[in-house]
Amino acid sequence: MARVFVSHASSDAELADRIYRTLADLGHRAFLARDLRTGIRPGEVWKERLHQELRAADAVICVVTEAYNASPWCAYEIGIAHEVGSLLLPLRAQAGVASPLLDDRQHVAVVDNGGWIGDLDGPLRRVDAAGGLGWAWDRSPFPGLRPFTRDMARVFYGRADELRRLTHRLRALSDRRLLLVVGGSGCGKSSLVTAGLTARLGAEPGWEVADPFLPGHDPINKLARALTQTAIRIGLHWDPAEVHQRLATDDRALVGLAEELLSAGYGQHRDRLLLVVDQGEELFTRADAAERARFAGVLSHGLDGPIRVVIAVRSEFQDQLFALPELHGAHLHAFPLRPLARDMLSVVITEPARVAGLSVEPELVSQMVADTDGGEALPLLAFTLHELARNQTRGGRLSAQRYEELGGVRGALARRADAVLDEAVAAARLPREEILAGMAELATLDEGGRRTRRRIEVAELPSEAMRTAFGVFVEQRLLSTASDSLGGAGVGVVHEALLSVWPPLDAAIREREAALLSEGQVERAAAARAHGGPLWDVDRLTAATTILWGSYDRFRAGGRPVVNLNNAGRRFLAECHRRVEAARRRDRRRRRRTIAVLAVLLVVTLAGAATAGWQGVSARQAQHAAERAQRAVIAQALLTRADDVSATDRIRALRLSLAAWAVHPDAASQERLQTLASSRTTLANGSPVTAVAFSPDGQLLATGGADASVLLWSVAAGPDQPRRVGPPLTGLHSLVTAVTFSANGRLLVATSFDRTRMAWDIGDSARPQPAGRPAPALGPVDTCVDRSPAAPVEAVGEELGGVSLWSVGGGTGDRHLLGWLPAGPGEARAVRFSPDGGILAVGSGRDVRLWDARTAARLPPATADAADRIGRPALDACASEFEKTKVPPEQEGGEGRAGDGSDTSARDGRDLPAPSLRPIGLPLTGHTHAVFSLAFSRDGSVLASGGNDGMLRLWRVSTVSASRQQVVTAACTEAGGGLDASSWQFYLPGVPYHPTCAQ
Repeated sequence: MARVFVSHASSDAELADRIYRTLADLGHRAFLARDLRTGIRPGEVWKERLHQELRAADAVICVVTEAYNASPWCAYEIGIAHEVGSLLLPLRAQAGVASPLLDDRQHVAVVDNGGWIGDLDGPLRRVDAAGGLGWAWDRSPFPGLRPFTRDMARVFYGRADELRRLTHRLRALSDRRLLLVVGGSGCGKSSLVTAGLTARLGAEPGWEVADPFLPGHDPINKLARALTQTAIRIGLHWDPAEVHQRLATDDRALVGLAEELLSAGYGQHRDRLLLVVDQGEELFTRADAAERARFAGVLSHGLDGPIRVVIAVRSEFQDQLFALPELHGAHLHAFPLRPLARDMLSVVITEPARVAGLSVEPELVSQMVADTDGGEALPLLAFTLHELARNQTRGGRLSAQRYEELGGVRGALARRADAVLDEAVAAARLPREEILAGMAELATLDEGGRRTRRRIEVAELPSEAMRTAFGVFVEQRLLSTASDSLGGAGVGVVHEALLSVWPPLDAAIREREAALLSEGQVERAAAARAHGGPLWDVDRLTAATTILWGSYDRFRAGGRPVVNLNNAGRRFLAECHRRVEAARRRDRRRRRRTIAVLAVLLVVTLAGAATAGWQGVSARQAQHAAERAQRAVIAQALLTRADDVSATDRIRALRLSLAAWAVHPDAASQERLQTLASSRTTLANGSPVTAVAFSPDGQLLATGGADASVLLWSVAAGPDQPRRVGPPLTGLHSLVTAVTFSANGRLLVATSFDRTRMAWDIGDSARPQPAGRPAPALGPVDTCVDRSPAAPVEAVGEELGGVSLWSVGGGTGDRHLLGWLPAGPGEARAVRFSPDGGILAVGSGRDVRLWDARTAARLPPATADAADRIGRPALDACASEFEKTKVPPEQEGGEGRAGDGSDTSARDGRDLPAPSLRPIGLPLTGHTHAVFSLAFSRDGSVLASGGNDGMLRLWRVSTVSASRQQVVTAACTEAGGGLDASSWQFYLPGVPYHPTCAQ
């Protein structure tokens, strides 16, 4: 409510006391110098205190009498109020008396006016709704990582043009319109709507502005609390539980509540209610589908009444809001908000400081603008300003020396967080790593792998010590409690910037990204289950528990997860587990019956064959065929089971594949065994992996994605133990087509599809820095073409799903076809020679194939007929559809080419030349979508493959090229042996035990 200074002469003290008590009863924060509790205390410097209170006041009520007009000090108080810009409300306390200093103001009469209280209360509420007019002498004008709120509207600068356009758009909206303020994280959406928009419309006639709120996991409850607080502010006595009940049970409740609010209170008539939903992405990151749908339905029905709705939402969630079926009857409009313009950065530094009476050194302004660089770093600038103004009062100074001590724009937040972490360690007596692990859970990852903030229920923190540690961060305003967002008992970061800018927390989150992503999925599924949603099947359950507990067995044994999964999520997984175990018991009984039947059939077959032995050789052949068929059925069952557990229990998958190989050593079991034995690691990249490269020293691996970002992975501990390092590298604007390390490994260059390149200094891989701005690429990148480092041979991936080999020597520029390598179904979109040129890897469709390329240079030129049958030499599988339509006929080959329609057999993959090189091992399987990128490590021992499935796979080349027995030996070594007798009997009941690995 409004801060009010009661100005009066000493002889009018009794009336001043009455006014003071009345204002306090109405909820306003009044100051009366003579009040013993809040006024000037004995011994206090009274002139200084009066100055402070006058500058902090939103309004000054002048108790006008003859004594007031005669008082020099009362005249001085009016002068200060004029200077500050406070609202002056002259109260005529003596009939016929007016203040000559306020003769331009409408006086409120006390004598013979029973409604004088309302005459004062209405303007006070309007000035409060507009954000106030005063500023306390010791209040910082910089909120740090928190957004500006309505009571900070006076120091909200830099967005005047956007605010003007936003309010114009909102006023112009007709019925059933909903406005989305859309922008990236940290661009200032929250401040624009919670400080700028609410204050601007709160000051306009006809508008009532409800308190902004965050949706949280129960958005209808948050809406009920926001409406209740608004009602209390205008004098209504609402109960939030009753309001929530009305909203939850009556479609028209929001319209009715709005009409009650607009008709209550003092002052001018109001006919429109503004609802402001901040951080609308929480509807998708915190609320489950059922709560989201109910809330959207409430808003949709509310738009039938005198309500306008504004939702501030991150741009990546805009489409999801537009797609909500409950809002299809409403008209949604987007107001895009770009990062703050660079020329506005100095304004947001100097103007709030001026209002608070703080001076700023000119060189500091220019330095901060240069360090901030652009509006994307606005949260860091805001926090740095908050730290500079800490403990400063009116008359203070923001200095360049203090700025340097803080570490500049980017160092201030990290240094402050480091210091608070030290305090938390001392207060809670917990290790730093344990506190950081707890704080990592303040982040959650949505289905796209994007980091967003998350609130944790305080009661679900693992210990009292952890609650103490979190309390230190709350006290220092790096974490906030849910009271800041209208209810609940949760705690969260004040801004998402803390999740990425503070290196210790960023590292802790990266170590747990898979677990945090799985945790978010589980908690959202649990919330959906509470409203009738489905349980998970065994695959999803096993994948989630393996990530969260380390293994499904640890989950079943009741161990602790690696993250603090909430109680609802644990109950959900327990319910899924009970259902899965019941299904397994049924499957086990069914499998035993099936195997028993197969065993009986095998016995019968053998007996029949023995009986028919006298019939000669044909009977024995029938017997052998029956035996092979039965073994094939058993082996296939084992391989299917191995597939089911390969993602979560690699050792068991290896042992099951070894058993399948022992029972029936055919191509299928060999391929599965080779794939498992050679595949070292599978990493989730998030978006399709369109480029991959190893650093020269083999310590780092870089992956480029379809989302235009580059990720760094450390493989220093070996391909079995890769880990993410550093933040995603951004700055490109289309999918990455190539990533390349410099010869010394300190520079990483990425090229994108729009032929733009960007470089980063990765000398410190945990903190890579851009090495300049994006620039035009040096030339096109074609991942379908690679030249051997050992011979003048070029391999080209073709649309047919194969690779053509070309001689590129001689210095004449002529290219001659040498041979053809079939590579299976699908286009060959990734081709790569090993560093020594001895192996050619081809990604075609979902598989990766290896070829022995040592003899490639000795291949004789292919015949003209073979060249004709391969296709169009001017194109490869990576050519765009536009490029394919623009190839001149003369480049499509000779007579009977696929391009002129006379012969399509080659395009269908029929009648092609025989393979020109020897295949190495069997195809490597595992990708669920097309393979897009390949790279060998410098020593050629590891092959990395990236796919459209968003997965990065690392393969051990030596295992692929090994003999069958070597593959079996490698698998046995890694698995620690095959199935023991009891496990064999579990998976193969009735089949005699056969050791699969040598003892």
